Amino acid sequence: PKKGRKHVLRLLSEIMAFQPTHRGTNINASMEFLLRVARRKAVAFLVSDFHDEGSQKALRIASGRHDLIPIILEDPMESAIPNLGMAWMEDAETGDVLPIPTHMPGFRRRFEAECREGREKLDALFRRLKIDAIRLQTGESLHRPLLNYFKLRAKRA
Repeated sequence: PKKGRKHVLRLLSEIMAFQPTHRGTNINASMEFLLRVARRKAVAFLVSDFHDEGSQKALRIASGRHDLIPIILEDPMESAIPNLGMAWMEDAETGDVLPIPTHMPGFRRRFEAECREGREKLDALFRRLKIDAIRLQTGESLHRPLLNYFKLRAKRA
């Protein structure tokens, strides 16, 4: 680990250019790796869409030992489906291709409600663990949310 703006920008560049070798989100594996590698208390950024079930225990343990900062990546296109008729969509987690009836208003409302419920559950989990998360929207600048987060942390310190 190094300090300085140049190093941070290099890390961000490497993260943005990363190409995963397999599908799915496995937060448990990430947290196990963190706990194995970082013996002393560290600041750890967890960048994910958090579309992973059963990671609460791993997050609790990791946040107890380290200063864990979750960065939640959100794509507005994933939470509001436009009316495209019957569409075939691929599940990014599993690779399954499924028919989606986007022409049905009831389906779109249920889908949006489930997305909202998922965000609320994640927010509740982070509140329970006393973790402040950063939400980043795809297609938007990273600078403003990150700057706001660290200003908020500085005020609390």
